[in-house]
Amino acid sequence: MAKKILLVDDSMVSRRIIANQLKQLGFEVEMAKNGPEGLQKAKEVVPDLMLIDLEMPDMDGFEVIKQKLEVPEIADIPYIALAARMTEEDLKEVDNLGITFYTFKPVDPEELKKKIEDCL
Repeated sequence: MAKKILLVDDSMVSRRIIANQLKQLGFEVEMAKNGPEGLQKAKEVVPDLMLIDLEMPDMDGFEVIKQKLEVPEIADIPYIALAARMTEEDLKEVDNLGITFYTFKPVDPEELKKKIEDCL
């Protein structure tokens, strides 16, 4: 059975591109268009992994990760952070949250596959 990945990204274009890449790699893909929807969907579908965009309006990916870690049902789901860019402040927050896996957009399918395998 294919591993299920929840992709949380506010950009419809990014969601489509990354979802297609994931499907070509053999993963089942669920999608959410913002942080609150991503947290709710994670509770509903309990994915094997979450891909979380760090740059989203209203609730950014850092807040999604913080809140995810506080919900027992989804706290242990591994995740990979996605970013178009990283500021010095973002890198500090990455360290503070203990984010070990992140990748930059546009996503390289082979790099993403390797990081997913490392997480699972």
